[in-house]
Amino acid sequence: MNQATATFFFIGVMLGAVIFGYLSDRFGRKSMLLVAYVFTLIFGMLSAVSVTYSMLAVTRALTGMAICGLSLIVLPLGLEWVDLHHRTISGVITSIFWSFGNMLLALIAYLVRDWRWLLFAVTLPCVVGIVSVWWLPESARWLLTKGKLKQAHRHLQRCAKMNGRKDFPAKINFEILSKTAATVAQKTNGNYSYTSLFQTRMLRRISFCMGAVW
Repeated sequence: MNQATATFFFIGVMLGAVIFGYLSDRFGRKSMLLVAYVFTLIFGMLSAVSVTYSMLAVTRALTGMAICGLSLIVLPLGLEWVDLHHRTISGVITSIFWSFGNMLLALIAYLVRDWRWLLFAVTLPCVVGIVSVWWLPESARWLLTKGKLKQAHRHLQRCAKMNGRKDFPAKINFEILSKTAATVAQKTNGNYSYTSLFQTRMLRRISFCMGAVW
């Protein structure tokens, strides 16, 4: 039954990869990240107070789905805020925190032996994540693809100020952003689907390699 619970959890992870990948592209990274945090908190707490095995199995599957949303959204949101030359190091740093969290989970599980309190202990930090989303900017790249130029301009101005690029805000105006958004829309026609992962030779190679690695 313990092994079956883990299976249910990863079934939820599989479903979450499909659902949150689509929703984050449609409704935005920040909003769906908040949804994933809230659902992880709710279903994680419900798992800790489960009264039947069936309830535990269902809540763990739903928790897995929500947790997958967290990992699936955080990485692209971070990568979309750096240039191409720094995406590798940015992705590696993010993955290091993920690895550190897994090691920390093992330590917490060693110290907290009761499974109910363990689930409670590892779910409660989602409250910090929910609060931190308030200061998190939406992806400027995603905003441009959706034609939300004012929001993208505001976030880019803030980014330039934080990086000490005093000359940058003057270079980025609505005319440049409009041209960029129009170019993106022309290339993609605004339509995406899972078949898009196999449209070009490079995308096919990346998709097959990622599938094999996972």
